[in-house]
Amino acid sequence: MKDMTFNKRRTPLTEPSHSKLALVEAQLSVANQSLQASSLIDRATERVAERILSDPKMCKKLLHPLSSHWNEQQIISTPHENLWQRERLVCTGLLKKFKFAVDSEDVTYFILLLKEINLALTDNKYGDFRKTDVNTAPDAYGNRVFYPSADNIISSIINIKNCCMGGGIGLRKAIISQAILVNSHPFHDGNGRVGRILFNLTMQYSGASDNFYIPLKIFSNMATGGYELSLREAEIFGRWTPLISYFISMSSIIERILRQN
Repeated sequence: MKDMTFNKRRTPLTEPSHSKLALVEAQLSVANQSLQASSLIDRATERVAERILSDPKMCKKLLHPLSSHWNEQQIISTPHENLWQRERLVCTGLLKKFKFAVDSEDVTYFILLLKEINLALTDNKYGDFRKTDVNTAPDAYGNRVFYPSADNIISSIINIKNCCMGGGIGLRKAIISQAILVNSHPFHDGNGRVGRILFNLTMQYSGASDNFYIPLKIFSNMATGGYELSLREAEIFGRWTPLISYFISMSSIIERILRQN
C-alpha cells in the first residue's frame, strides 16, 4: 500500500505590512489603550486568572471556526494555573534588561536574554538554540510538520528585535513578536513559554505598567485551539487578522473582568 503520509516545513514568519492589518488597526489601537490603562499587575492579574478558570465560557469569543476539530490532547499536560505563575515570576524584574537588549545595536544581548529566559523556564535543561530540525508529533495518519530550519533562527530573532524596537501600537508589536518566536521554534523546548514572556515584556517596553502581565497560558487553554489555529492561518496563508482578532477579543474579556471587580 502506498504511503500517504506527508512531511511539510513551515515558512519563517516575518512582520506583516500595515496594509495587511488595515481592517483591524483601529480595534487594535483601542485594545492596546485599554490594556495599557488597566494596570494589569499583581492582584489584578490574579483576579483575571481566577475568573477565567472559574468561568471558561467567558473565552467563547476566542474560539476559532475550526475549534470543534481541535484535538484537546494537543494541550500541554502541565497544570496551567501553576505554569502561568511560574512564567510571571521569571518575567518579573526583567524590563530594564529587556530595554537594554532591544535598544542595543548588537543583537547578541537580545539573544542572550532569550536564552536566559528559556534556561529559567526549563529547569536549566536547555537555554541554547537548536541546531537540528524539529517537527510536530505525528497526527493520527502519521503526518508531521517541520518547523523552519535552524539556519533561519538568527534572522527571525533579528526580526523580533526590530519589531519590538520599532514604533507603533504596543499590542501589535507584542502579538507579532510572540508569533515569530513560536514559529521559528529556536529552542528544543519552552518556546511557547518564552513567547508568552516576550509578549508581556514587549507590552511593558511599549508603555504598559512595569510588571504588567497577562496570563496568556490560561486564555489559550480555555480557547480550544483558538490561539494555535489563528497562528496557523498567519503561518500557512499569511492571514494575520484572525490572530490579531484573538488578542483584541482577549483584551475585551480582561476589561470586562476588571470592571466587574
